[in-house]
Parts: sequence; structure tokens; C-alpha cells
Amino acid sequence: MRRGYVLADLTEKLNLTADQQKTIGGTIRNSQSQMREVRADNSLSVDDRRARMREIMGSTRGQIRAALTPDQQKLFDAMPPGGGRPRQPDNN
Repeated sequence: MRRGYVLADLTEKLNLTADQQKTIGGTIRNSQSQMREVRADNSLSVDDRRARMREIMGSTRGQIRAALTPDQQKLFDAMPPGGGRPRQPDNN
């Protein structure tokens, strides 16, 4: 299961400044809130829910990237989408 972006991981990997941590932390919290709302919205089909979550993750990635320096952006672009951690295999 993909965890999404974790501020501590991004701070460590990208050497974020205090201002960047504040900005990116707010972006991550907002994204998590939006994701919870989508998960709770039973009026959406599974496909619509997935599409909306992809939109949120794409927007979050763009907002995080915009808060980074060009050198940090290169590192961020090389990270897997969704937080920089490889997807864990399902054990079901």
C-alpha cells in the first residue's frame, strides 16, 4: 500500500529548509484531508474514486515541486511518485 508523501522522508532526502518544511507540510496535510474525503464519498464509483485520488496526488506533487530549488527538483523528479518509497507487494 502506498503511503503518500511523508514530510520527514522528504526533509531527509531533499534537505528541506524550515520554510520549505512548513509549506510542504501544509500541502501534505491538505492532500491527506482531500484523500480522506474521497475515500468517504460513497457516491463515487471505484473508477471515479481512483481518478480523483490520482488528480490529488498529481496536484500535490506539483505543489511540492514548486516549493523546491532546481537542484531539489532534480532529486524529487527521480523519486517514485507518492512519496519516494517503492510500492510494497501485496501479501493477500
